[in-house]
This record gives sequence, C-alpha cells and structure tokens, in this order.
Amino acid sequence: MHLTKQYEKIEALKGKMLQKVAAKSKSEQHAKPSEGKWSEMQVLIHLIEAETGVIAYINKKTADTGKLQNATLGNWIKSRLLVILLSLPLKFKAPKVLKEPSNEISLDAATKQWIKNSADFKEIIARMDKLEDKIVFKHPVAGYFNLSQTFDFIYNHMQHHYVQLK
Repeated sequence: MHLTKQYEKIEALKGKMLQKVAAKSKSEQHAKPSEGKWSEMQVLIHLIEAETGVIAYINKKTADTGKLQNATLGNWIKSRLLVILLSLPLKFKAPKVLKEPSNEISLDAATKQWIKNSADFKEIIARMDKLEDKIVFKHPVAGYFNLSQTFDFIYNHMQHHYVQLK
C-alpha cells in the first residue's frame, strides 16, 4: 500500500505538469527560453525518458528476484542526499546515459508514453509487493535504491524540473 500511495503522488504531479504544458500553444510548448535551455516539451520528454529507463532497469533487475539484495542504511542515506540535492535550486548536468531530449515530439505522443509508463509501474508495484526492501534500481550518481527510494527519486526529479514549466 505504501508504494501505491507514493506512486499516486507521482501521478498527481504528472497530471499537473501535463495540464500546465497543455494550456499553451504548440509553438509555446516547443519554444526554448534561451540558447542552451530546454523547451517545456523537452523537460517533459527528459522526465519520460528517465522514467522509461528506470522501468527498463527494474524489469531487467527483477527478472530473477532470487538474486535481489536488501537495501542498506548506506542506500537510504544516498537516497536522502539525492532528494535534498534535487530540492535545492541548483542546476545539474543530466547523466551521460541520457541524451538531449527531442523537441520534435508532440504533447499527445508524450502523454501516451507517460500513460504506458504508469501502467508499467502499476505492474511493477503488484510484482514487488513482498520485495519492497530489495534493491531494484541503480541511479547513475547516487547508486542503488529499493522501489520506495526509486519513487522518491522520480517524484523529486519531477519537482526539480517543474520550475522549468512557466
């Protein structure tokens, strides 16, 4: 139940972000505020691609649940530090595993991918019910997380980028 409540927060924030971008014209959605800055659609695409990568990693990692290890205090500390860093008004370079987001994808296509990701996460939550403390994701900077810590990262990562939506 805890994981479901955590994910409901993510879903609510997704809805808020999509509404904010949908209220603008297509040209406004794709307009870059300045050179080297992302458009609002690029922000959404970045978040969707990050989430899609998390899902792929979790699905690969959980293919054999017998090999999953328990999360440790060290994992929890790193997770908390990442959450704190994401809450600060600092700019971070995206990890090298992520490419610059496309500015050619429509809001409709992006929304469809986010809906698919939501269905994938609901399926993961159902599978992970008894494995909540197991490590299922490796953040490129902060290291290994269990599913709850992963959801904390996703939510705070979205919050970090929310300010880019005008």
